[in-house]
Amino acid sequence: MADQSQMCTFKKIQALQQQDICAYADQHCNVEQMIRFSYFYYCQVNQNILVLDLLTILVPFISFRLLSQTSEYYLSPSLAKLAKCFRLSQTLAGVTLLALGNGGPDVITAIIAGNSGDDSISIAVGSIFGAGLFVTTYTLANCIQNAGQIKIQSRTFFRDQLFYLIGCLVILIYTIIGEVTLSMSIGFISIYIIFLLVVVYQDKTNPQKKESEDSTKQQQTIRKMETMQTQKIDDIQIEMQIEQMRNDPMAMMHRQTTLAEFRQSDLPLCDLKESNDQDMKDQENKVPSIPMIIIPEDQEEDEENGIRSKKSSLEEQQKQQQNTEAFDTLKRCDTQNQAQTYEQADDESSSKSSNDSNNKDSMTEKYENFKQKLHEMSVPEKILALAEIPIDLIRYFIIPPAEDSQWNKIRAIVCCYTSPIVFLLCFGGITMQINGVEGFYVAYLLLAISFVLSIIVFFFTKKDQAPCFQWLFSLGSIFVAIAILSVIAQVLVDFINFFQLLTSMNKTFLGMTLLALGNSATDFFTNSQLAKVGYGVMALTGCFAGQAFDLYLGFGFALVFSSYKQGFGLSIFTGSNINDWFSNSIAITILVSVIISTIIILICSIKQNYNFEKGKFTSFIKNYYLLIITICIGLCAADQFFE
Repeated sequence: MADQSQMCTFKKIQALQQQDICAYADQHCNVEQMIRFSYFYYCQVNQNILVLDLLTILVPFISFRLLSQTSEYYLSPSLAKLAKCFRLSQTLAGVTLLALGNGGPDVITAIIAGNSGDDSISIAVGSIFGAGLFVTTYTLANCIQNAGQIKIQSRTFFRDQLFYLIGCLVILIYTIIGEVTLSMSIGFISIYIIFLLVVVYQDKTNPQKKESEDSTKQQQTIRKMETMQTQKIDDIQIEMQIEQMRNDPMAMMHRQTTLAEFRQSDLPLCDLKESNDQDMKDQENKVPSIPMIIIPEDQEEDEENGIRSKKSSLEEQQKQQQNTEAFDTLKRCDTQNQAQTYEQADDESSSKSSNDSNNKDSMTEKYENFKQKLHEMSVPEKILALAEIPIDLIRYFIIPPAEDSQWNKIRAIVCCYTSPIVFLLCFGGITMQINGVEGFYVAYLLLAISFVLSIIVFFFTKKDQAPCFQWLFSLGSIFVAIAILSVIAQVLVDFINFFQLLTSMNKTFLGMTLLALGNSATDFFTNSQLAKVGYGVMALTGCFAGQAFDLYLGFGFALVFSSYKQGFGLSIFTGSNINDWFSNSIAITILVSVIISTIIILICSIKQNYNFEKGKFTSFIKNYYLLIITICIGLCAADQFFE
């Protein structure tokens, strides 16, 4: 494959006679796997420059748009549905299934690039680390500038930064070693498993810590209210003694005895109140067995003062009773707080699920009031919207409904037949046989299964209400969406290989610019908008967590597939001549610059106590990214000059 790549170069093709170019390109230029752009360009259109310009504009644009829409409309909703079915926590789902939905195009593109043979792993290097540098520097700085100030949880952000840095350092070590084996590739992916274990551990310990803090606060509140209640009782007791002695001396003596016993006991105030109320009722039914106590004359003045304060004392009693009832309620709530918290969380979750089922999916919203929206669009937007109608219609009937809001009985029946066929076309081929049995194709078996499923859907489901087994369609939606994404990514990688053939540009440079910026554009606009509307923490978290997912799974599986066939070289620090060093210099620059920028941001985060503000820090990391891009452009020009 390497010899064939060396034979198919722009200089060698241009040195041939015009009539020999097509035959030479057909024989030696087989760098593409899905679409042979080189054969089309040299043999079908006879090197037409206008066609080349249209291909250069349309192929990347259409590919990135299809990648983004397929992931948004089908892959992400189906993964979110599975996360709900498996009852994954938001944190764990965010770094697994939902991360795959958001970073699916990046991961699949990197895997396809690494599995395309020859030195296409260079495209994966440029794509993953180019996107990582762009998102963790320029996008992160733009999020902080849009938000003005962001205070983020330290241990979560530090965890994501640390594991991303570890992944970059491991790849740097692999490049120094110069060769990657299958065990090394699996070991690299294993780091992500450790990352998941850390996430699960933090997810379990964080609620316990929060519950402990809440319990401590509630206990402090209870003690404070107990003190307030005791003080109020003492004040009211002094004011009520004279009047109670005047009206019922026996009740007063009993009340004093009860109050004294309470102060020596640990009974709650609510028990004292109930005990006193019962005692007062008993005293009303009893006849005093001792004579009335005569109040001395020198206490008449005090009695008159007590009568004048009778009204205010009664008001205080009413307030006291209200406070006591509130206090009793708080005591009961404290014992049931944890259970109520979980019940409320479950209610909110079920309510949210119910609301989500009633919400319209993205595809439905896109074509709701389509005529009015079309009237408000500009001419280019109208052309694009009309051109996407047949594409959306095809995807609608080949990808199963991903969530409850997308359920349609007719669509589900059609997808029972179309989805398996499309999946075979994307991966195995329609003529794939079972164990090599002549004439017995996998398609026959799948069509039989599809017929049974369609009968079940027809008789046992409702028209617009999702059945209980809808999660099976979500699972099928994941497989078909990934298959379609892989085909689109393969077309994009094929075009990059073709473009490199024509321009002789460095593949790592093409990966870090065309591929990385194309895939990261969505992250840039989405995270920046999130920060602008007040979700700065979510935006900053996605900058490092998303890139860590792409690095470990995207580049990790690219290493696995490349090393599965045979051990391959990944050395970027060796070169037999100056051309090799210039060719590897861009990969060295982008990898080392990502490590340096991550370390700088990590140190600045700790120094600023994870409180980011718009200022010198954001300006520095933006200028840092622009500087690295400028250096890579210069190295790419030097590489072409010395070639």
